[in-house]
Amino acid sequence: MEGMRVVYERRLPPWRYCFAPGQPFQAVKWAIWADVVVLMSVFDFNSAYSGLIARLAGKPLVVSPRGNLSPVALRKTALLKKVHGALFDRPSINRALFVHCTSSLDSAWASRYAPRAVIRLIPNGVAPPSSSADSVRSLDRGPTLPTNIVFIGRFHPVKNIHVLVEAFSSTSLPNIRLTLAGSDDGSYSSEIRRLASTDPRIAVLPFTPDPWTILSQASFVVLPSLTENFGNVILEALSIGKPVVVTETSGVAELVRRTGAGLVAQPTASSLRCALHQMVSGFQNFSSIALASAPNIRERYSWPTLAQSFSNAILERLSKR
Repeated sequence: MEGMRVVYERRLPPWRYCFAPGQPFQAVKWAIWADVVVLMSVFDFNSAYSGLIARLAGKPLVVSPRGNLSPVALRKTALLKKVHGALFDRPSINRALFVHCTSSLDSAWASRYAPRAVIRLIPNGVAPPSSSADSVRSLDRGPTLPTNIVFIGRFHPVKNIHVLVEAFSSTSLPNIRLTLAGSDDGSYSSEIRRLASTDPRIAVLPFTPDPWTILSQASFVVLPSLTENFGNVILEALSIGKPVVVTETSGVAELVRRTGAGLVAQPTASSLRCALHQMVSGFQNFSSIALASAPNIRERYSWPTLAQSFSNAILERLSKR
């Protein structure tokens, strides 16, 4: 961000609800030094303590809940979050310069949790490698037949992967495989591998720090989540000209509707199965739209552009204090 120095506070273990012994000293140091403190989460010790210290020091706050105010998230450990929120998170949100939300859905969750909060909508960004962007520019139309449906993300129940597997397994799509790639999450990952083993068309790949290779090999990308404040993998896919299927409970669904480069489904097996069939039957058209939209996606959602929007939002709110 031009004219601003940004420093990231290191998260010290243990984290989440646990007390991290070194965190208070680090929070005090940065609260004294900083002009603005940005909290990148809610409902954990690090953001709670940093927000409290910043408020006591009279420093302005920006809070970015990152989907943790969704109904699905609030239902998990609900009592603990009610207490924690009343003591730490809601005071920080209500006194913040603004709450940074990444989508209209994310904004609605924040408004419901804290009706008095000031909200600014600034989406996530994307930075595809130049090789991926070059490959998009070299194509004048999409392939005619899809061969590889891809999911990339955490193997976590909220991602609803088991329902995607159920939906895909109930199709009779010829010569098409489903690739699931992501980080393990204990028993749920084991369950996904067990379900996938019953269908030879499904491959489960280990986590990779570089998703672009897998995305570049996708015919289209699916995000079946029960809830997402945004859904960055969909933005990444669109930025390199890949059509997508996303659930309506994901913030990025509004972008998919706006571009026409994919389909929006409900997070159910029947709806996802229907969307998969629709994508396959209309694949050439969706692929062409995605390829045509990709340059605008890369420009509009570039990190420098969005970082400047974030900087401008801070300066605009500070000018009104």
